Amino acid sequence: MFALFNASGAASNAADRTNLPFRVHGHRFVFLDALRGVAAIAVIFFHRKDMLPGNLFKHGYLAVDFFFMLSGFVIAYAYEDKLRSKMHLGDFVVKRLKRLMPLVVLGATLGLSIETLRAFWKSDPALLHDAIITFPFTAATLPSPRTQSFEAFGVNPVVWSLFFELIANFVYAAIVRKLSNTLLITIIAISGLAMVAIGFSFDSVEVGNKYSSLQFGLARVTFPFFFGVLLFRLRNVDMRALGGVSATLIAVSLAGILLAPVATPWPQLHVRHG
Repeated sequence: MFALFNASGAASNAADRTNLPFRVHGHRFVFLDALRGVAAIAVIFFHRKDMLPGNLFKHGYLAVDFFFMLSGFVIAYAYEDKLRSKMHLGDFVVKRLKRLMPLVVLGATLGLSIETLRAFWKSDPALLHDAIITFPFTAATLPSPRTQSFEAFGVNPVVWSLFFELIANFVYAAIVRKLSNTLLITIIAISGLAMVAIGFSFDSVEVGNKYSSLQFGLARVTFPFFFGVLLFRLRNVDMRALGGVSATLIAVSLAGILLAPVATPWPQLHVRHG
């Protein structure tokens, strides 16, 4: 699966690529792009799940966790060697912000415009006030002050995932030179246990996107992001024997997890005595 890389992190030769589940064109991973598309569709349907029959896509929020894992893999692929050699943390931060912030500001501006129209349509000055208050925080990818009209990330609530992803990016860049595989696995194990505890406590791992669960967002991003980094470091593991089967299994498994309806509680059995 990850044998398309050689020891230096470069793509394998063209003859090898044809037998692998991932195809590399330039710096793009075609199969990962396909999985990203599946996850994006799941997110869209998750936000419209009430319109779908049979509780479909109730687990669609897990697509965000998949995106976190992809981010860890791709960031490590693009920057690990550079950060270990000559790239400074400040340069990495500036590069990431230059890439992401224009779209964040655009999204916040569109959100403010929509909420402004809603406020005038509903003659709701409180909504307009809250939209204006939260806008600069949303545009800066930061949690906004509490308001009656909005949750933690104001006029563009999807920014919550980018907020935590950037934290993971910057922490990774800051510690990568000391991030041994042992430390990496330890981080994954601790954050994984934290997510298990969160799952038992909330009966879900959909946390970090609201004020009530904001403090658990770091655990949610840490586990998949650093797991993605680990997958990058396992890139030389030879899984070519699986060929296209592995790609199919991954795609079907991902779609199945995201599409699956929420499990309903088992009915209680009442046993009559005598």
